[in-house]
Amino acid sequence: MHGDPKPASSPAYPHERSRGAAAWLVLASRAGMACEFIAGAALLFTMLLTGADIVGRLLGRPIPGTYEVVSFTGGIIAGLALPATARANGHVYVDLVTASLPQRIARRLNLATRLAGIATLLMIAWGIVGVGDDLRASGEVSSVLALPFYPVAYGMACALVLSCLSMLAALLAPQGGPHE
Repeated sequence: MHGDPKPASSPAYPHERSRGAAAWLVLASRAGMACEFIAGAALLFTMLLTGADIVGRLLGRPIPGTYEVVSFTGGIIAGLALPATARANGHVYVDLVTASLPQRIARRLNLATRLAGIATLLMIAWGIVGVGDDLRASGEVSSVLALPFYPVAYGMACALVLSCLSMLAALLAPQGGPHE
């Protein structure tokens, strides 16, 4: 027999995943990185716009609609930060109870809370899509620049779904940390 004596599908290699799972992890990671990049660009834009507006106000020429644009980009930044945080496994853990539990039970509890988090975010995303539908149907727009509100709602819903995908990818990833 040539090569590795144990095939990759052998239980002796529990840390290895199928190609489908590996592709899923790569896709989720890239989507999280894209969200992080877009959120960073939106934050930079917001900072530059705010700074330009302050200078404009000092010169008696404020930028109209700055408050609206900053509000919209704030929603985009907050929404897109969630998938990046999920990708980095950066959510807050309170292990007051789980630290005293056997590791097997703690891991099951962690799995249950992650699945509950995914379900909760999906329900919130569904609700935000409904809000976006209502905003689109009513034609509601911002007061100064007449920007429609519904794209921000849909964008936030998409970001929540991406967060769920990142959390699901974390469940498929090789285990090993204290919160795995």
